[in-house]
Amino acid sequence: MKTSETSENRANFKLWFARILADLAKDPHAGFATMMIALPLLERYLRQKTSNFEEPPLSPAFRNELVCCFPNLKDEAGAKDFWSIFRHGVLHQGTFRCLKNGAGASGTLANCAEAVEVDASGNFVVNPVKFAAAVVKLIEDDFVTFEGCGSPHHPLAYVVGNTTLTPALSTA
Repeated sequence: MKTSETSENRANFKLWFARILADLAKDPHAGFATMMIALPLLERYLRQKTSNFEEPPLSPAFRNELVCCFPNLKDEAGAKDFWSIFRHGVLHQGTFRCLKNGAGASGTLANCAEAVEVDASGNFVVNPVKFAAAVVKLIEDDFVTFEGCGSPHHPLAYVVGNTTLTPALSTA
């Protein structure tokens, strides 16, 4: 990949995602929106990092790398449950997914001390601001991996022409 492409992709990442997530961090009601942005960014990064490119099932390497990013998940099983509850639930239904007909682990967004915590019952608690900040830092520290070339069906996006979008509807 050319340096100019990397530079443009990094600038786009900062404008389109990092800056928006920083703005959302100021709003105490933006937790779900924050997660809706951070989770796919993390997925792309982890897919690139573990060479789990286009294949739908996620590999054990993907889940183990997720644990490396968020050690409180403890192991591959914890990562699998977390991903199912948060990624699948939030991105497919705008809520948390219940495991095992509601009898399994659950998810919550809260202002907790860590980005991801697991309580004594195995339930996941996520601080969306800290989670998003951790995802942004992870990507910024290893942008070449995020940019990646292993997903030919998912190249990084770009905008042709004027990148300033004007609202179509009045807010009055």
